[in-house]
Amino acid sequence: LNFINGELVAPNSGDYFDNTTPVTGQVYSIIPDGDSSDIDLAVSSAKKAFISWS
Repeated sequence: LNFINGELVAPNSGDYFDNTTPVTGQVYSIIPDGDSSDIDLAVSSAKKAFISWS
């Protein structure tokens, strides 16, 4: 999950990809496969937080 605006948020696409160890090829975690809409949400949230913080 992505951490946006203080919350864990699933990627808009709902897609994830496997993170594998190069030693064995075994999957040890999954990572959100974010797209531009996820980035837009994160940037918008960061801008709002910066304004209130500064």
